[in-house]
Amino acid sequence: MAQRLAIRLGVPVYHLDEVAREGGGTGPERTPAERMADIRAILTQSRWIAEGIHLDWTSDLALAADIVLWLDHVSWRRSSGNIVKRFVRDAIAEARRQKGRRKFTRWRDYARRVSELARAIPESRTYHRTTDGVGAMAVSRAATERFLAPYRDKVVHCRSEADLTRFLGYLPTTA
Repeated sequence: MAQRLAIRLGVPVYHLDEVAREGGGTGPERTPAERMADIRAILTQSRWIAEGIHLDWTSDLALAADIVLWLDHVSWRRSSGNIVKRFVRDAIAEARRQKGRRKFTRWRDYARRVSELARAIPESRTYHRTTDGVGAMAVSRAATERFLAPYRDKVVHCRSEADLTRFLGYLPTTA
């Protein structure tokens, strides 16, 4: 969605997983100073989209944003299905990039990626089912709701596809 909006509005998109971790995803965590330097760089832009669910260090972005779009219409089952689809798509693309025998000899890499997938699906379920969202690092629907409460006047909470369609209908089609 972030990429679609960025193209439609002609603005840069910043993926917070890449701010949080080297290379995004499950790469090594970046230091708070490195993350804040990236946040400051994003905030120097006149227009931007930041995409992600990091709650413990993104309040400056939420404060500066004109709109905070909360996509809250995907069930954990559908989310898990999307995770599996992305995993398969990325695994096939990675295998295609490898030359010769390397396609078949990278078992450790493949095992690591399957392990990541095995962790991602329960995390998705926890997001939807955890009601307390205890701690700054807790990522749950309840914690997200509490984080966004101070920005209520600029949060567009899409609880259904229809909500998202209505929101998209209000946006210009070009920058």
